[in-house]
Amino acid sequence: MFFLLTSLFFLSNNLYSLTLGQIRERTRLYINDSTGTYTNFNVLFSSAEINNYINDCQADVVSFTWPIVSTHSVTTSSAVYEYRLPETYISVYMVTYSRKALDEVSEAGLDENNQAWFQTLGTPTKYYIRKDTQVVIGLHPTPESSSTGTLKVYFYVQANELSADGDIPYNSFRELYPYHNLLTLCSSYKLRLVQGEYDLAKIFYDEYLFLLQRMKESINISPNFLPSFRGPNR
Repeated sequence: MFFLLTSLFFLSNNLYSLTLGQIRERTRLYINDSTGTYTNFNVLFSSAEINNYINDCQADVVSFTWPIVSTHSVTTSSAVYEYRLPETYISVYMVTYSRKALDEVSEAGLDENNQAWFQTLGTPTKYYIRKDTQVVIGLHPTPESSSTGTLKVYFYVQANELSADGDIPYNSFRELYPYHNLLTLCSSYKLRLVQGEYDLAKIFYDEYLFLLQRMKESINISPNFLPSFRGPNR
């Protein structure tokens, strides 16, 4: 399950997507590389090479903007306090246990208060994240037989790699269609650097940064949210 933290209000004016194949051909136009659809003459970069740059750019965009959230649910087991998270994990958005939000703590903080904290049994009220060879989420107190339940982790997720020409960026989310051309600008900037065309690379880079910042600013916009609005005191 995936969902987006992107404003429909801001993005509703763009109703079509770009596929990997279309982004690659646009990139060829931007860097004056002949399109392989018609001729192989003067093709500077293979499709595989350009695809790699496009995927690098998609990873960069997602790492900077965190536009996609995934959910991961686990039914806990008695006396088990750590659970593995998916490899696509970037960072936590929210954690619930049996539909109640948990507070984040550090493993070091738990150790400082009580080095045997993992032996405390009960309904979890706190969680921590540890990253080593894999990402795990830990619970405190440790669930016991009478307090097992559903652990649900909402987390920012990496985008799926683009491989087939028909693949759509950012896990195909419609709300992110307006930002597909970011990948064209980014890959063109990188390839212009390879060509030694530094002035042209800067033009693409500046436009890319402008739209990247615009994308980041649009994330989490809620036009109807009025944090300063207060009702009457009761």
